[in-house]
Amino acid sequence: MIKKVSESYKHNIVSIVIGPTLKIVEAFFDLLIPLFMKAIIDLNQYNSPDLIPHPISSYLASFIRTFNPGGTPIGDAISGGIIILVMGFIGFGLTIISQYLAARASTNVGTEIRDSLYQKLLGLSKKEREEIGSAKLLTLVNSDTYQVQQGVFLLVRLIVRAPFIIIGSPWAEWISQTLPARVILAVAE
Repeated sequence: MIKKVSESYKHNIVSIVIGPTLKIVEAFFDLLIPLFMKAIIDLNQYNSPDLIPHPISSYLASFIRTFNPGGTPIGDAISGGIIILVMGFIGFGLTIISQYLAARASTNVGTEIRDSLYQKLLGLSKKEREEIGSAKLLTLVNSDTYQVQQGVFLLVRLIVRAPFIIIGSPWAEWISQTLPARVILAVAE
């Protein structure tokens, strides 16, 4: 049975690899949004990307300023807001594609396992089926296959995104505001 599950994974390797990759990109965009907000605020405070003391905020402010050559504070806010909106729409699109790939891969894996189980059950004699019991056979075909299917679905959707967000959030906090990040890290120790 494990051999069949691994074969089903191999048949759906493209969805199982591309789905988490898209989730990483989407999570990266989620982590960049507070940094862009900080860059917009710093750009309004310092009036020039070159005067911003933090290098990442300065770089993001320079990126925002490329879309606002006039350098007005309201233009910086609008340009930064548009960049954040575009990142949000791209992240939403990537999430939809990733969810589709996860659903497709999990359904395909579940179908292949279920078909394999049915073929195996049809090959059993009546005596063997009675020894195993109809309740156990139904559980095997329905519940256990469903569990594997849900496992694939969660693997593609969350296995990479959750640790990336958990590790990336303190990093983004550290970059955007040093004092609260130090408090978080001090409490964590």
